[in-house]
Amino acid sequence: MTCLLGCEPQGVKVAQVGPFVVSAETTRVHIIDLESIDATPLEPEFVYGLEGERLAASSAMVLSDGQLIIADAKQDSLFFFDPESAVPVKSIGGSGQGPGEFRRLLGVWSNDDFIVVLEASGDRLQFLNKKGEYHSQISANTIYDYQYALTDSLIYLTHGSRSSKMFERCNLSSIKSGCIEFGDQVTSMSDVDMTYNIAGIAANSLNDIVLAYMTLSYLVVYDSELNMTDILSFKGDVVDALEHPWVTRSPRETGPYPAFFRALSLMDNGTIWIAHKMQIYAIQPNSDGKYELSGRYELPIPAHGIIPDGDRLYISSRVRPAAYRFRNPIYKP
Repeated sequence: MTCLLGCEPQGVKVAQVGPFVVSAETTRVHIIDLESIDATPLEPEFVYGLEGERLAASSAMVLSDGQLIIADAKQDSLFFFDPESAVPVKSIGGSGQGPGEFRRLLGVWSNDDFIVVLEASGDRLQFLNKKGEYHSQISANTIYDYQYALTDSLIYLTHGSRSSKMFERCNLSSIKSGCIEFGDQVTSMSDVDMTYNIAGIAANSLNDIVLAYMTLSYLVVYDSELNMTDILSFKGDVVDALEHPWVTRSPRETGPYPAFFRALSLMDNGTIWIAHKMQIYAIQPNSDGKYELSGRYELPIPAHGIIPDGDRLYISSRVRPAAYRFRNPIYKP
């Protein structure tokens, strides 16, 4: 087996978890039972839609300067909401290939300077200012399973299921040339057994990141220097259902596409939010640095996006297209 972090030095114990071989001195391995806590039902405080109706196809959402931005793939538009209002303050975009127009919206992210929009058919990332006005764009490979994360100065791009690379980290100021491809730098493996099934990526303002693996049911945490620090491996009946339906069984037999790990959020205090269908999970490090399940919650809708914001928790759903606001169950002022 290939050594992900280098082969075992003399006298150093290693831990083996699935395809990973990690040094016990550098990386902590956590086994988390996702069903060790009873699920608590959550009811939405607010539903965001259009003139009292739900959005037709909310594909993503992000908070920006106190506004909630929802990307509607059907109308190829971004809708800006005041979090206290069900009616959007404004909308931008529309179908097209020109600046500020969109084709099949996949995602939207925001930092202190930009709103970044990914399209499925545009082969580009568009950068808008905080008012939603067009600023610039770059070419992007928009294979569906590519995932992105954004901080104030960096953007992370996963390479999806067709690449042996894990992800790239790029400086926003030099995104065409200032990128580090992460994968070959830490492993010499010749196959893609570890990297082919990245389902999600999240980053916090400290530039820590977490990668999610769909079929292997792992989360891998890296610090801002791209050192692997933690591996979270999950158990429980819910994990056994996390197989790619197009690989193992027909979608008709397995039901809806599993949302697990697509909904992924990393907070500055280390808290990680993940989701599977109509349940979300809060995983937190304790004072000793051990990650533990701290909350398990039932939703009235399947989650495809999670944004914690203080005492609020925003959830988007494609199965029942809309965005929902809940009270954050783990918030401590």
